[in-house]
Amino acid sequence: MSKRTVLLGLALSLSGAIAFGQVGAGVAVAPAQGGDIGLLTMPTADNPRAGQFTLGLYGWLNQRVAAPFFQGDSDQIRAYRDANGALSIGLGLTDWWSVFAEGGIQERHSRGAWERGIVNGIPLVGPFDIQEGRKVRVGTKLNFHSEADYDLRVAGWIAAHIPVSNATID
Repeated sequence: MSKRTVLLGLALSLSGAIAFGQVGAGVAVAPAQGGDIGLLTMPTADNPRAGQFTLGLYGWLNQRVAAPFFQGDSDQIRAYRDANGALSIGLGLTDWWSVFAEGGIQERHSRGAWERGIVNGIPLVGPFDIQEGRKVRVGTKLNFHSEADYDLRVAGWIAAHIPVSNATID
């Protein structure tokens, strides 16, 4: 038990030291979901340096349960998978200002015991597979650093979401 506790403490300490060292060094990798940066999506008030291109690749998987088709439908017959992927690119215009663009794909697929349910307002009976592009997000981020305390950072971002309507439903 004590070995596991020591290993867990060591792992947490090292990951905290690595994250603190990265932010302190001003290393910025990529704008991501919600205006934050980094391949590991670490929310900070940093930006890429002037002239630096950034690249981010993100993926996530959600196991979901659809809304019931009929009152009393069990959760087991309504389970489905929601997989998403996104690619973002960015450019530091100055050390305090950057622009970014992000887009991706979303796939929803029924799982083994699926019979019926409602997904995003669409009633579905029988197995299904839905693929569609995610909205393209284009934006800019501006940040400020305190000259007295470099750890004090404030940033703001704004983005436009451009709809992509190329869904396929089988």
